[in-house]
Amino acid sequence: MDWSERELSEIKLIIEHMSASLNIAYGVTLVLDINQEKVLFCRNGKIIKSISISSDNARGVLCDITDNLDNL
Repeated sequence: MDWSERELSEIKLIIEHMSASLNIAYGVTLVLDINQEKVLFCRNGKIIKSISISSDNARGVLCDITDNLDNL
C-alpha cells in the first residue's frame, strides 16, 4: 500500500459517497478492503463484484468504480 494519509482519506471519502449513491440507485453498497487494496460491491451482505484499486489515486478509484457499474 503506497497511499499517503491524504490519498487514503480521499479514497475513503469517495467510496463512502459512491456507496450511498449506489445503494439508492442499485441496492448496492461499497466496502473498502484496504489490506487487499480492493473495493467490494455488496448486495444484501453478499459480495457480488470485487475490483482492484492497487496503485490508484482517488480519481482512479472513482473511474474504476464507475467503469464497473455494468450488470449490477
